Amino acid sequence: MATQLRTLAVFLVVFLFCASCRNDEDQGEQGGARLFSQKLEFDFGTVFSGAVKNATFVLENRGDTDLVILRAQKDCGCTKPSFSRRTLGPGESGTMTVTLVAPDFHGTMSKRIRVYTNDRDHEVTVFRLTMNGMGRANVSPVAIEVSPSSFDPSGNLVFPLTLELPPGQPILQVRANADSPFLEAEIREGRGTSRATIDLSIRGLREERLFRDYVLLDVTTKNRSGKQVIVQPQGIQVKGKIEPKISVQPSLIDMGFVASGSHQTIQLGLVGGGDVKINSVLIHEEGVLKSLSSRKEGHLVYETCSVEGSPGRLFAQARVQLSNGKTLEVPILGWVEH
Repeated sequence: MATQLRTLAVFLVVFLFCASCRNDEDQGEQGGARLFSQKLEFDFGTVFSGAVKNATFVLENRGDTDLVILRAQKDCGCTKPSFSRRTLGPGESGTMTVTLVAPDFHGTMSKRIRVYTNDRDHEVTVFRLTMNGMGRANVSPVAIEVSPSSFDPSGNLVFPLTLELPPGQPILQVRANADSPFLEAEIREGRGTSRATIDLSIRGLREERLFRDYVLLDVTTKNRSGKQVIVQPQGIQVKGKIEPKISVQPSLIDMGFVASGSHQTIQLGLVGGGDVKINSVLIHEEGVLKSLSSRKEGHLVYETCSVEGSPGRLFAQARVQLSNGKTLEVPILGWVEH
């Protein structure tokens, strides 16, 4: 009897063990949500204090049930994670974007983002962010309001900026990093020092445009080991409505010596007009000049007028009417002789 009981007990243990194994196998076969990311680390490289950077991680559900992102825990307030989707079906992907506002520090630093999900095997997935701090850089001003009055004589808009890096970090080269192809940056003075004047310019714009852009400066400098690196200080916001500078050339017409009663032809050309054209030119100064005929060739207008003034100095004006409704005036000078 005792032998039979021992045999029954052994049988029950083996049965329960096998049943447990089958349950584990069934659970493994049932699967569940599985978080997968090809990249778990991101290096921001060299950063200045206050610089805003973004890192993007692709999150994929390789399980057979919905993956739910429950929460994200960060090391400090300098990082902020955001998700394109909080629930991913089997085989679906989403992104996590981590925005960094670089703290004021020198040297290497790492930050972690812990993402909690319903992945039963890996409840927490840790993403690591690394960076090399260069200290604080100053750009002034950080906001620019553009307007037609900002144009320089060549028809470009130029805004001087002051850029200052930490001591010992020379400003070797500067490039505008912006969505707009019209924005350029170059060093006016102070190259090779840690403080320089930078000209931020808008060039080549030929049509009216509502301008709004956030410009980062790619600054080439040297780190403490003497290696050249490209860093980005705080960005500059550029906004405003820009009306390209349209001018007529020549800006002053010198007819020289002309005979009273003669006919003179004046050539006028539109500069920077884009689709704007010259509708008409009016030259009519009582007792001085009078328009006779006009001929157009593209953006050029040839205006023929008669000289009616008495001998002496000639002062007149050409009123150029544009297709955009604006009028430009060009002074005419000369000397009338018999």
